[in-house]
Amino acid sequence: MMLDAIVASEGEPDVVQLSGGEPTIHPDFFKILDIAKTKPIKHLMVNTNGIRIANDTGFAERLAEYMPNFEVYLQFDSFKPDALLQLRGKDLTDIRKKALENLNKYNLSTTLVVTLQKGLNDDEIGTIIEYALQQPCVRGVTFQPTQMSGRLENFDPATGRLTPTEVRQKILEQSTIFQPNDLVPVPCNPDALTMAYALKLGGTVQPLTRLIDPEVLLNSSKNTIVYEQDQMLHG
Repeated sequence: MMLDAIVASEGEPDVVQLSGGEPTIHPDFFKILDIAKTKPIKHLMVNTNGIRIANDTGFAERLAEYMPNFEVYLQFDSFKPDALLQLRGKDLTDIRKKALENLNKYNLSTTLVVTLQKGLNDDEIGTIIEYALQQPCVRGVTFQPTQMSGRLENFDPATGRLTPTEVRQKILEQSTIFQPNDLVPVPCNPDALTMAYALKLGGTVQPLTRLIDPEVLLNSSKNTIVYEQDQMLHG
């Protein structure tokens, strides 16, 4: 199966994400998770729209059994019904909130994933970051500009596309947490990926780059997005 191919290629993959379609409706979903957890994968993720997590508390409880080194990659595009209708075809506001209630209940590690379009939801970046910080289970927010691929309607890249540089600037404009040197490129793909790491402890948020020189993160550590598993940084 594909998991075997990934492990054969990388040996001990840092991250593997199960995606789709919607993976949680696959009839062998938990069987696939069980197989994945037997592999030498450091961090396993499930990419989901959150509907099954919202509607079935028992489903969230069972997912929590795969912790640690397991994470829910939760679709979370906007607080605005009109934006959700345009992006997803349905106002999923209540579904998102209920899913987070269940994920918080089991403290199941979660990343909020925001598909961005210019003029539609790019004014919500700061609000979503602040909201994420209030959720005990949330460990990160990913902002992904809309790309011309897959199922995509009524999108004009000439007017609606955001560049990575524009997303970076909007993070700095809309949030007071990060400064420019807190947002560092990911070495494996510096033109497309920018990461900002922070410690959320005791009600405070401290960018990691205030404690560790960005040059150390870029040059002295291994090429990864899962820094909490990097033993050099622990030292």
